[in-house]
This record gives sequence, C-alpha cells and structure tokens, in this order.
Amino acid sequence: MRVSLIEPRPVATELFTHIRPDLLQASQATFANATLLHAEDIADSITSVVTRPARVVMSEILVRPDELG
Repeated sequence: MRVSLIEPRPVATELFTHIRPDLLQASQATFANATLLHAEDIADSITSVVTRPARVVMSEILVRPDELG
C-alpha cells in the first residue's frame, strides 16, 4: 500500500457556496487577490501519484499557484 499526501493551496471549487455567510466573507477577503488553482490541477496531481510504478512513492505533494502569473 502506498500513501501520499497532496496539499493543494487555494482551489476554485463550490466550497464557497456551502459555508456560512460570515465565513464566506472572511474567505473572500483572504483570497481576494489570490490566484486560485483549478480542480483539474489537483486531479492531475492525483493521476501522477496513482500511475507511478510500484517502485515509486510520492509521499508529499504541495500544489500551489504560480504567484508570478
């Protein structure tokens, strides 16, 4: 069994439509100027992990947006 930790940074998902208004406002303020990742970016990371040969373990992956634009 292989275990991998994938740590995505801000991802554009429907999460913001499922949280309380006060948390939504705080989240919007926090991420107002942030570049958000797409769900496909994280899916690509997962695909990379599960398609590696058995001899390869990708223990941790930090996925974050390119802040340079």
